[in-house]
Amino acid sequence: MLFKDDWPQAQERYRAWWAGECIDRPAIKVTAPRKHPIPGSKEPYPPKDWLDHRTNAECNIARHDHAFHHTYYGGEAFPSIWPNLGPGIMAAYYGSPAQCDEHTVWFPRIIDHWEGFRLRFDADGWWWQKTKELTQAYVDYAQGRCLVGITDLGGCSDILASLRGNEQLLTDLIENPEPVERALREIAHRWTLCYDELQAITDRNQQGTTQWLGA
Repeated sequence: MLFKDDWPQAQERYRAWWAGECIDRPAIKVTAPRKHPIPGSKEPYPPKDWLDHRTNAECNIARHDHAFHHTYYGGEAFPSIWPNLGPGIMAAYYGSPAQCDEHTVWFPRIIDHWEGFRLRFDADGWWWQKTKELTQAYVDYAQGRCLVGITDLGGCSDILASLRGNEQLLTDLIENPEPVERALREIAHRWTLCYDELQAITDRNQQGTTQWLGA
């Protein structure tokens, strides 16, 4: 790996950690600025707005590439890039019009009444297609440079809370749990399909998976 010479040793410690074992010390993650950056980084440039900040592959690759060249990865730390579309982005795949700013992303609710409402995953929707597009773009860049993480799809109940609203969902759990259970089964099933499809993209470049934690 271009930015981490001891990546083979780090992988061995990760394997030991997953097996509940220890080779010579605990697995640790340490990063620090390089005193002498690696030459050849892409020149980062500011995004047009915060939607662009999250969804412009070229801009994000340049920003990460610059950071990789200027960062020392100690212990089991390693360079990684992932589509940071906001936690629970799967709510947008079901039709919530995702909104983001400098600090966060949120999802306006779309389920006002259960009667007559049916959850519909939009396979051709902009956000799902953008997630796959970004993942593929990062994989194309990552060859020998870094690992590519999978976007934060969110927890199933969190996704449903975005679609229904927190307070109303809690009330539903007491007064009308059947449609909640049905919706959670649908989301859990679709979640697995989405994850598998994204992992199939990252598997073309790497062994194993990573995410927002960078581990």
